Amino acid sequence: GQLMLEGSLTADQEQGRWTGHYRDGKPRFAGSYKDGASDGAWTSFHPDGTTAAAGRYDAGKKIGRWTYHHPGGAKKEEGDYADGLPVGGWTSYNPDGTRASAGSYVAGLREGDWTFWRADGTPCAIGTAPCRASRHRKWLGQPPANSGS
Repeated sequence: GQLMLEGSLTADQEQGRWTGHYRDGKPRFAGSYKDGASDGAWTSFHPDGTTAAAGRYDAGKKIGRWTYHHPGGAKKEEGDYADGLPVGGWTSYNPDGTRASAGSYVAGLREGDWTFWRADGTPCAIGTAPCRASRHRKWLGQPPANSGS
């Protein structure tokens, strides 16, 4: 059989470096545990082998800068965590690298206005909902005919 997980247990808790693999043997994740909780640098991978996410944990909670990627490797989203919750400025991207949204989090909740961009890179809405949504934003230029606004 194929090796799916590799790591150490101490007193029935994960300790040290662990790696996981897909059925085809490609890497699924790599990271460390301390006393059974994710701790230190972690990277997860898409089935195509490209990085899916990379960041750090402290005692099982995400901390600092995390970057997420679309399959194929293009950046999908990045921002910071504190005590396991998203905080500060976050930006998301379309698979072609153009910005999709940007805004801020406070204690894990969206705060203030977010900007959303069309696939061609032009801003389409500022508010709490993306361009295709029908409420809670103000349009930049004309809203789409089916927007309900």
